[in-house]
Amino acid sequence: AEPFPGVGLRVMYESLPEDAVDTGILGSMDFNSNGQRVDDSVFDWCVDMTGEDRPPYDHPSSSDPRQDCSCFTESQLFGDGPSFQLTCQLVVDPCHFRYGRWYMSV
Repeated sequence: AEPFPGVGLRVMYESLPEDAVDTGILGSMDFNSNGQRVDDSVFDWCVDMTGEDRPPYDHPSSSDPRQDCSCFTESQLFGDGPSFQLTCQLVVDPCHFRYGRWYMSV
């Protein structure tokens, strides 16, 4: 049986990204290296690469819209099935990329 699509994927720099409703539930409150609380947010700088006329492996440009780094999965079949995977695409804005630890949560 195929799983229900719509699993959320989030990306954050320096901490585990959580939805605001989960803040404080998963362990203690999380702070980054600057002392700012970051356990209720996702990284703000991802590029929306989902345009209709885009090739599958295109590079982001300055004219592409920016969005929060979160997405919901969709089912992708392999051939005619029954094998499948849940996928979504997050592309961090190259101008805002930072070296360090990046975390993803589902």
